Amino acid sequence: MTQEYLLRTHLIIYLLSSRTGVRQADIKFLSMIRKMGLMENIFFVINCDFNEHESIEGLKNLKENLKFQYLFRFTDVASRDLRDKLFDRFRVFTMDISGMAALIDREQADKEKRLTVLKAVKKGSQKTMDNIVRLKAGME
Repeated sequence: MTQEYLLRTHLIIYLLSSRTGVRQADIKFLSMIRKMGLMENIFFVINCDFNEHESIEGLKNLKENLKFQYLFRFTDVASRDLRDKLFDRFRVFTMDISGMAALIDREQADKEKRLTVLKAVKKGSQKTMDNIVRLKAGME
């Protein structure tokens, strides 16, 4: 339901607290927004308690710290997501190779069986041909 609502919005205002900073829940939610392709529609607002921050410089530092905190956590989540996707693809790739190897082994075994059958047919046909030649020589 939240995703449907987000898809219909033109602007997302995301409120961050100066006290709590960027939480893990924020990272998950922002990751979902990123996957939906809506990051260009987001506007961050920092809710500041002026009793906790003594100067404008302190607020600017808070802003930079929040940016760094968000980027650090977001990078961590993105790298884990990428690692998981790579492992999944590697697993599929190795299963594909294992399947191909098994198929090649089966085809090789079938080829060897066919070759054995062909050798037996050749040996049998050679005996038949020898008998035909002997019968023909006996008739003449």
